[in-house]
Amino acid sequence: MKEMGKNLDDEASQLARMTLKQRLAALGHEDEVEYDRWCEWVKDDFRGDAPRIHLLGRPTLRSSRADRTEVLDILDELGPATSAATLQDCFPSMPRAELEDLLKRYRRVWRNRHLYAPHCLHWQLSGAVWAMDFSKAIRPIDALYPYLLAVRDLASHQQLLWLPVFDMTADITIEALRSLLVLHGAPFVMETDNGSAFFADATKHFFSPLVALHINLIGVFTKA
Repeated sequence: MKEMGKNLDDEASQLARMTLKQRLAALGHEDEVEYDRWCEWVKDDFRGDAPRIHLLGRPTLRSSRADRTEVLDILDELGPATSAATLQDCFPSMPRAELEDLLKRYRRVWRNRHLYAPHCLHWQLSGAVWAMDFSKAIRPIDALYPYLLAVRDLASHQQLLWLPVFDMTADITIEALRSLLVLHGAPFVMETDNGSAFFADATKHFFSPLVALHINLIGVFTKA
């Protein structure tokens, strides 16, 4: 059985080294006319008579190099999150399809140049990490308060505070946190955005002896 398999392998390797004419001869087609017919069939099937693909629709319009470079300069300034609608407002004379194509290609290049390994962080200890933010109410609460101050414990998912406020200021933030600290104690980490009320000097001074780490959710980490 092993010898038969070896013979088959030898025949296959020998056939692979043959030319087309030698293969035809091995199959019993030794006539030159038969060989010419095979050559013509291969040529007609793969070269001459292959169907051509005709693109449908109007021809693609392409703006000048200067215009395309200007679009890329705008994307460098605004970043890959820029929408096609914004580009169309900036370049009303350029076709929308071309702007979308430039935006797609820019984002692909940007992703390749800014590869990173994302990580997901889960807080496990209740009371250790709070998140705080201001929110604008759909309608003034009690016809007086246009904003809400929200504080949430991230591990337990418990809402610690929903406070209607007149304005988004550092003084209001500090006064609201005083009552929470009395009830629950100070967290180890406080997460906020980069709002002026959270990074004012008065708020930083208030956080400093109480909170070990103040995290800016925009991506900048600061020691409180």
